[in-house]
Amino acid sequence: MKWNDTVIRYINTPNVAGSDIGVALQDMDLLINVQMAFKATDGTNSSGDLTVTLKDATNGTLIYAETFDDKTIATADLVANAWAYAEDIAKLVVKAPGLSYERQEGDWEGRRTVTVSGNNDIGYDISGSAFRSTHYLQKLEPQNTTLSFKLESAGSDADNTIVIALTENRTMARLPDAEEMKESKAMVLIIGQKMSKTILSLWDEGHKEQVLNIETFTDFDYEATHTLTFKNEYGNWYLVLDGKVLRNLQLNQYMEQVLTAEEGVYYRFTGWQDYTFKKVQFLNTPAATSATSNWEAVGYEMSGEGDNLSFEGKGYASWKNPIDLTKTTIKLQFEPGNNGWVQIAIADIPTIGTDSLDGLILPESEHNAISILFSREKETDLCLRLYGLSDNDKASGRLIAQVKNFNFDVPHDVRFVEKNGNYYIALDGKIIEKPMADGDNKYITTAITDCLKNISKNAYLRFSDEQKYGTKITNISFVEETFAEQ
Repeated sequence: MKWNDTVIRYINTPNVAGSDIGVALQDMDLLINVQMAFKATDGTNSSGDLTVTLKDATNGTLIYAETFDDKTIATADLVANAWAYAEDIAKLVVKAPGLSYERQEGDWEGRRTVTVSGNNDIGYDISGSAFRSTHYLQKLEPQNTTLSFKLESAGSDADNTIVIALTENRTMARLPDAEEMKESKAMVLIIGQKMSKTILSLWDEGHKEQVLNIETFTDFDYEATHTLTFKNEYGNWYLVLDGKVLRNLQLNQYMEQVLTAEEGVYYRFTGWQDYTFKKVQFLNTPAATSATSNWEAVGYEMSGEGDNLSFEGKGYASWKNPIDLTKTTIKLQFEPGNNGWVQIAIADIPTIGTDSLDGLILPESEHNAISILFSREKETDLCLRLYGLSDNDKASGRLIAQVKNFNFDVPHDVRFVEKNGNYYIALDGKIIEKPMADGDNKYITTAITDCLKNISKNAYLRFSDEQKYGTKITNISFVEETFAEQ
């Protein structure tokens, strides 16, 4: 009695996908052959010689073979026990010194179904089958490296996923968990083609969403050569594609991880389907001096120098240092699109983007925080609102004041002023003591007063916009001065 020629392709086998052996062999394609020559059986147990062989499923090359003499196996569990021996042997093959399943091809090392041609001067051409990886053997410093490449499209009606990993560990899993990614000093970028869209994202198993969107393209040019590098801008790291800084997602924690790798990291390429890269080159990026500022921003296009910055587009900009709002006038010019708005969020904690606070903050939140909205309506009118709960407990913007024919082309002064035990907003020197939607319960006055009394001398400010319309915020400054009522 023999049981022969059982094939497992581990990457597609659910019963081993989560096991150690499934992880260890995730980039291999093995033919595992288990044979048992039975010598005796009593109906419950069977004994005999068990032979396990492992071969390369693509070309039949024998990788390892061993016979276990006089093994006794419960007949009812024959299959499970036989596979247990096969898995043990496979683990030994993967981990044994000198038994590498990889092959080297010039400057590259990778799986047997990946081919690489060319050189770095003219560009490498890489073709790989699904789930097969190859990595460049020279360690590179990503902050000083520009990756140049052409990516072959899967077609306008198809899906494809390409993974570019930067890692110190050449045997790291394709999509590592948070612990392995930290240990491997790694960052994993994903380029996904889904029908007519191309989505550039970042893998983070430790994040609740796992895949973090960096940018979505509807017009990604698969005929063109693209460049990819990283830039430190005002203390924050961003991905740069084709010279454009992609500020929707900060890469600080990931770059800090990668930059601790000794002598750089390896660049590794993988595809979820068959994939092709053309003209891959690793070019030197001149080391740039990082600009410094007391601002942190994400999403916005920024211009200016130091702390004198302008923000345009859709994003969040936070002032790093606490401000004493009892003494400080906020000066700024804001130009939201029609029906759009600019928000000044005041909080007791520093925050960038929405990592600690929601985009719009209710006064009832766990933090001492409020959102003041400056919206543009009917092209020329300014409506000043507090984001809060309506009388029927629905979140909305409660109207503080409406200013007809407001001049959006000049800077304005925003101040918080204490009067008769309450705090009010003052716009261009005029205190708004009677908010229009305050209500019988003085909701707006109470929310502003409670927030300012708790954090007025250590307030953190975050500026943002209505993401649908975008905005421009310029001429921002914080001036300690005596308030003069107009």
